[in-house]
Amino acid sequence: MWGQHVEKKRVLILGGGFGGVATAQHLRKLFKKDPGVEITLVNRENFFVFIPLLASAASGSIETLHILNPIRRMIPGIPFRVEEVTDIDLQRRLVTTTSPITGREVRLSYDHLVLALGNTINLASLPGVTQHGKTMKSLGDALHLRNHVISMLEAADVETDLKIRQELLTFVVAGAGYSGVETVGELNDLVHEITRHYPSLTRESVKVVLLHSRDRILPEMGPGLADFALKKLRQRGVEVRLNTRIAAATPHEAILSSGERIPTRTLVVTVGSAINPVLSSLPLPREKDRILTDPFMAVPGMPGIWALGDNAAVPNAAEKGACSPPTAQFALRQGKTLAHNLAAVLRGKPQEQKAFNFSGLGQLCLVGHRAGVAELFGGIKLSGLIAWMMWRNIYLMKLPGWDRRVRVGLDWGLDLFFPRELSYINLERTQVINQVHYEPGDYIFRQGDVGDQFYVIVSGEVEVIREMPDGQVTRQARLGKGEYFGEVALLTGRRRNASVRALSPVNLMCLGRDEFNNLTGAWLKFSESVQSLSESRGGVAQSASDLSRQFHTVIGSIPIEAHLAGLLATSTHTSRQQNNAPTSAPLPPPPSLVRGDGAELPLQGETLHLGRAPENHIVVDDRQVSRSHAILKREGSHYILEDVGTRNGTYVNGQRVQRQPLSDGDTIRLGQTVFTYRLRPG
Repeated sequence: MWGQHVEKKRVLILGGGFGGVATAQHLRKLFKKDPGVEITLVNRENFFVFIPLLASAASGSIETLHILNPIRRMIPGIPFRVEEVTDIDLQRRLVTTTSPITGREVRLSYDHLVLALGNTINLASLPGVTQHGKTMKSLGDALHLRNHVISMLEAADVETDLKIRQELLTFVVAGAGYSGVETVGELNDLVHEITRHYPSLTRESVKVVLLHSRDRILPEMGPGLADFALKKLRQRGVEVRLNTRIAAATPHEAILSSGERIPTRTLVVTVGSAINPVLSSLPLPREKDRILTDPFMAVPGMPGIWALGDNAAVPNAAEKGACSPPTAQFALRQGKTLAHNLAAVLRGKPQEQKAFNFSGLGQLCLVGHRAGVAELFGGIKLSGLIAWMMWRNIYLMKLPGWDRRVRVGLDWGLDLFFPRELSYINLERTQVINQVHYEPGDYIFRQGDVGDQFYVIVSGEVEVIREMPDGQVTRQARLGKGEYFGEVALLTGRRRNASVRALSPVNLMCLGRDEFNNLTGAWLKFSESVQSLSESRGGVAQSASDLSRQFHTVIGSIPIEAHLAGLLATSTHTSRQQNNAPTSAPLPPPPSLVRGDGAELPLQGETLHLGRAPENHIVVDDRQVSRSHAILKREGSHYILEDVGTRNGTYVNGQRVQRQPLSDGDTIRLGQTVFTYRLRPG
């Protein structure tokens, strides 16, 4: 009937990896001419990373950007949102996302939800490895590793201290699955090839170590191929240690489970996969750290919820119901099958669903330049040069987009005739303080906005206004040069509770959340003032003239921008001289919480929130911990711990507490996570 409204069925896909993109592509084909189905894909980046070539990009054998594909080009016509998924409400069928640019939250409703968020790395059980280990999960990881390795060689070439030189020239990779073996193979090729450009270095001075907890590498492959790969790595100078685990790390050592310490400043970790934190709190069936699905990739007992890829345990009919491995070839086929099944349900024909059935096309792995191993469909096993050539050809054809295939093919061709690039890219930004300008009547931010900036007035005036529940708008403060605002939302994690509007032409200096945290950490006097003002405002901006005077007193005649830039540089690079900061007697460190893995968390601030949600000051990644679990309140030189009424409770020294003053050495337990309170009087 003309004018009749057709309500669309909304399919929301979370994740832009192999599984998520494949699902979107096949759904697009199935519903290309059906206006009754709306498909949306959400991913934190606007590009798709071809993970099998990540190690090659890290070694420089191919250009880093050539393994990327813009997702918009891969799914033309499908709405695509570059946002971070922060929460999933299964009861209300709502997904909360946050824009990385504006910081604004959006709630997306759905009829069918496809979970393709992949997995993450959790190294919390290995003290120091989170802080000092390097991972290989993203494009940033690959680029960072390459830059780091080259910088180690640059430093070693001029280092005269033999102990430090040994640390710089030792490279350790933990984990000998596909990712670990390919990473150590490419890394070994890179360092041994480019050492000839450094006068004081030799191939023998470089040490590459591979650690593996089992009695053979590549457990996914047969013993024969695994043994061939092991032999090739050792022939090329890699020291492979079997039945050896990484246990901890410091900036200068990799500590093994046996207690042995390997001096190194490069530890690459390819172990420790875990479920995505957004999914960890959902009441969904699990198989280890993956969401368990039925053979059709629907989550049992949860109508409209589907899962695939690395975050899903999908039964495979071809393997008598055994769960599919978390690899790209399986994720691609899962995407096609899931799209078919979802379409059958949307069309009211659930009986047409198909169980996932895929035997796999085989397995491939590189062990370095011109050497690989392959176990193909039908039991065919290859090794050496022919397996290496097959690896390159197969992945070249699997790479999305002919433009990317041509670029990568040219990279590999040029790599045969020209040396690898020695330059490394310094990714650190020039330390600058951003300035913005507003005209009279312009809003700097509005009440209810997400708070992600801190502002200092360089010139001009602003007013702080608040809309009351009855609709009345009242002025809370008038602020001028040297005064600041915007700290309440950053300290509490809440939205803006007032609006700020320019009264005159105004120039503002603005700091993002990270820079603000660096500033308050480096300048204790300013940190205490900000905390004091935030408490006095009680969530509503008031006059800050007293703090403005302090601001000018401390800074003196130094321009605000120059002074804060110096402080930020100091807090980011603690080894640098604090040329721009006023000198004073050293202050004792604040109290801290020492986590079970040895990580020390300094306590700075009057009120600190602890919980699982990312907006907490101290985030506790523990399924038994509530999103908002406990509060630490400072009284004098120590803190009081308060439970906020959680189901699992808050424990101090084994006793459940509601409100407990803390003493040095007290043991705090939230869920399964244990902290020790350390009081440092000051």
